[in-house]
Amino acid sequence: MSIQKALLVGASALALVPSSAFAAPAKHTKKHAVHAVKKDAVAEELRALREQVADLSARVNVAEAAQRETVANVVNAQAQASSAASQAAAAQTSASAAATQAQAAQTKLAAAEAKPAKAAAPKWYDGTSISGRMYFNVSHIDQKSDGRDVGKSTAFDIKRFYLGVDHKFNDIFSANLTTDISLISNQFSSAGTAPAAGGTNPTAFPKTVGETLYIKKAYLQTSLNKAFNVRIGAADLPWVPFAEDLYGYRFVENTLIDRTSFGTSADWGVHAFGSFADGHITYAIAAIDGGGYRNPLRSKSVDLEGRLALNYKGFTAAVGGYTGKRGGNTFNPFNPATSSATVPIQTGTDVVTFHTAQRFDALAAYVSPKFRLGVEYFTAKNWNRVTVNSPIDDNADGWSAWGSYNFTKMISLFGKYERTKPSKDLAPNLSERYFNVGLNFEPVKIVDLAIVYKRERVNNGYFAPSNANPSNAAFSVGGQNFGSYSEIGIWGQLRF
Repeated sequence: MSIQKALLVGASALALVPSSAFAAPAKHTKKHAVHAVKKDAVAEELRALREQVADLSARVNVAEAAQRETVANVVNAQAQASSAASQAAAAQTSASAAATQAQAAQTKLAAAEAKPAKAAAPKWYDGTSISGRMYFNVSHIDQKSDGRDVGKSTAFDIKRFYLGVDHKFNDIFSANLTTDISLISNQFSSAGTAPAAGGTNPTAFPKTVGETLYIKKAYLQTSLNKAFNVRIGAADLPWVPFAEDLYGYRFVENTLIDRTSFGTSADWGVHAFGSFADGHITYAIAAIDGGGYRNPLRSKSVDLEGRLALNYKGFTAAVGGYTGKRGGNTFNPFNPATSSATVPIQTGTDVVTFHTAQRFDALAAYVSPKFRLGVEYFTAKNWNRVTVNSPIDDNADGWSAWGSYNFTKMISLFGKYERTKPSKDLAPNLSERYFNVGLNFEPVKIVDLAIVYKRERVNNGYFAPSNANPSNAAFSVGGQNFGSYSEIGIWGQLRF
């Protein structure tokens, strides 16, 4: 029974009791008056009690209404939770079905990919790429001998233009053909030999005779793995291109042994190269004709050039060397005095050699995105005396120090200094010094433009380092003490 019902029952019982039940039998008039007063008090008390019961009943009604609302909310929440659980179960079922469908689709895709697709007909240009590079400059040259002007010139030059075609047959075989368009000259190649007195002999001085087209590289390459790759034909030699990559400013000037003609960048033969220990150890070795890429020969023996390098976190240390006849021991199948192409003389003629050219190379460098530093050294023996009939040996050596600093990705400052003793035994006082300094601007990756100043001085003799423009060679005339040249201008390269 609820509280409200209990109160109502009690109030009703009180109301049904007759008022006479609360009064004692009157014995006299005074007692009857007292009883009337008590009856009124009881009636008042009952009225108050009824009001309290009504108030309590109203409160009970409010409480029960709140209780019913709470119960309804709980029931509704339970219903919603049950609905959510049903929806989650349905979603889980849908997700499981979708996963099953995805797995089936993946299985079908794998099966479709496993089937050999019909290959498209190969095109002639598949796996073929074309590249090019041009070195150029516009500059003013001032040449002197013992301080006297002997030549001035201002001109635009294209020092080199390389055009290359690469073709990849498959993951193992590839091929390259690179042409070289450059200036040639009839300058002397031996050190210590002075030209005719006063320079009256026009063939005694460096002289540009024209432009010509050479095959710089033409080879078939097999790439078996990182440790062993082979090129057959005309290809890069182990030392000069390696030094050029570390130096970074080949378009301004050749590196040490290339500039001084104690080495070259490419030759005909068999070339092997590779790397070990995640590229920390690299090597290259070449068995070559020895005449250089501009002079393919059939020599009686092969020359050897090699390099071994260690690389670690931008640091590089390398040693290398060369030995051979430099293409001097050739065989002429014709008697030069009497034979012709139509009437060969079977006996033939050998070119006699008296010395073996040798060279040792060493290099240390550090290259980072911000700057480059490096030093290079060489020593050579009988480099220009292979065919000279004399028991006297001649040695040479030289060194180079270079560096550059990148202020930004587009602007860098660079320079290098070189000293050479080209004939230490036959012309011990002959020496050559060279330096350049410049500011380079690289607006895009394929273009470099540099403001450069160069200076070279030759003391106590004649020496003409190799350069694409022979008028750059410093010289001494008629036994005078020194010759020099200075050059200032803009150098650049274009690559694609």
